[in-house]
Amino acid sequence: MFRSIRLKFLGIYLLVVVIIFLVFNLGGTHLLRSQLVESRKDLMYKEAELIEESYLENYFQEQMSSYYLSSQLRTIDMFLDLRIWIVDAGHRLILDTRSASSQVLNTEVPELTQEFLSSRYSDHVRIPGYFSEECISAVLPVSLNYRVRGYIVMFSSYESIDKTVDSYMNVINIAQLFLFGVLLLVFLVI
Repeated sequence: MFRSIRLKFLGIYLLVVVIIFLVFNLGGTHLLRSQLVESRKDLMYKEAELIEESYLENYFQEQMSSYYLSSQLRTIDMFLDLRIWIVDAGHRLILDTRSASSQVLNTEVPELTQEFLSSRYSDHVRIPGYFSEECISAVLPVSLNYRVRGYIVMFSSYESIDKTVDSYMNVINIAQLFLFGVLLLVFLVI
């Protein structure tokens, strides 16, 4: 009798472990992803504000070269994995941290509409020819002497966010396996 009760408890324990794994890996992944997206949006906007204060006012007053601005923004891009665009008031792309040139581009991008540039954040952004996957974006207008001189547009791919989610979930799963393994050993010893 003691053996059959122990087997029932073991079966219930394993069922609970499987349910917890499913809940964490299905529901938890979705919640974690949406939290990371919101966190990334905040980071992008705060970084755009910092870029505006530190670099763009000087650039638009012609006190900084496009080469220096480009090198500073590429460093930020590399460190935070954010693609940064500087767009002028005429909605033309003038600097892209992922382009080969560090000179002014002056490229027209049809997706840079007034509606897009006036929204603080955008989800599921697709710009053919520039991105191979969907991105989130943050836009900050750059004002100087009470008029808009340009925009800082930052992009982060969902792919990079998904990689972060995967790495967090791997740590959570390993911790769960360890915890449930230790509890199973304790259960079997008792």
